[in-house]
Amino acid sequence: MKIKSLKAKLIIVVIACLSAATAINAWLLINAFQQNINTVSREALRSAKDTYVNLEEDSTRVLSSTLVALLDNDGIKARYMEKDRNKLYQLAAPTFSVLKSKFNITHWYFINPENGSEDVAQKCFLRVHKPEQYGDVIKRFTYLNAVKDKTFSVGKELGLTAFALRVVHPYYKNNKLIGYMELGQEIDNFISIMKKQTGDDYALLIEKKYLNEASWASVRTSHGLPNNWNAMKEMLVVDNTTDSESILQFDGSIEQIPDEGKTLERVSQGSSVYIRSIFPIYDAGNRKVGGIFVLHNVTAMYNNMNSTLHRVIALSVTLMLVLTFLLIFFLDRLIIKRLNVIINTATNVVGGDFNAEIVRSSDDEIGRFEELFEQFRKILVDMVKNVEEKGK
Repeated sequence: MKIKSLKAKLIIVVIACLSAATAINAWLLINAFQQNINTVSREALRSAKDTYVNLEEDSTRVLSSTLVALLDNDGIKARYMEKDRNKLYQLAAPTFSVLKSKFNITHWYFINPENGSEDVAQKCFLRVHKPEQYGDVIKRFTYLNAVKDKTFSVGKELGLTAFALRVVHPYYKNNKLIGYMELGQEIDNFISIMKKQTGDDYALLIEKKYLNEASWASVRTSHGLPNNWNAMKEMLVVDNTTDSESILQFDGSIEQIPDEGKTLERVSQGSSVYIRSIFPIYDAGNRKVGGIFVLHNVTAMYNNMNSTLHRVIALSVTLMLVLTFLLIFFLDRLIIKRLNVIINTATNVVGGDFNAEIVRSSDDEIGRFEELFEQFRKILVDMVKNVEEKGK
């Protein structure tokens, strides 16, 4: 439908301009919010990685210094030399209990040297944390590196169900190699410490190809937890600080995650909004075996953005209505009514009312047009009178 009214056309132009301005302001606001979110996400990721690295370094120092003290303990060394597993366990168990409660040390191994007979070489003589399991050949990277370099070997190693930071060192008596001692700490508790320090939530994800499904199911059952093995295709949530694993889904490849980490998509859970990110973790064999998942709550920022956006839209709509009203009012008063006077006067003149006059109402453009039209009217009236007089 073709719009003929000048008033309607001007109103449409004003509304269109204000709508465009509102849309641009909304876009700028959303874009600024997204930039802030990206900055916050990068900072949360950097903070998480720095905290994790610091925790690992601190734990390594604790494990190493504790291991040095245990290696120098003559009583433990003498009992180990007796090769009586039960007596060694009875001596070491109380010490291990203290180490576990105070320093969260979860593993303690006595390992036979590699130069013994085939039936004992490189085999675990005693697991103080699990004395019923022994006699298996140790093939972990940290142990093999200690065998090769004959010094401290440190690294993270995957077991069937757990991921632990381990420190191994040769065990000597009178400069003669008598075996190896190893201490370990499961890193699951790292994420709980990280949450206390940063306030963010975290999860430890491991690639399932490095774990044992049956052993994992058994561990979950023993802890009264549902088996989450099939929750994701490639990855497994080993531990987390959240109430739900649903927002920890990650279907990407950990191999594709850069060492500095990667920001993932934003997710919502209930009334909360989170930004997600992940950085990889390596084992002692320099393999990317998993990652630390970071959840940073941005609900306050998100609500503030929505509130601001709603205020901008409400203000724009209000401004649009006010300007439309003012436009209609001033159009009527300054232009439309005055044009109608000119139109009505012209109509009267055409109808024969030559006495109808137009009085200039102002000095603006319409006023000049009124003056010009009045001059034209006078000329037209004079011409008509002249024609009438000649006709007589």
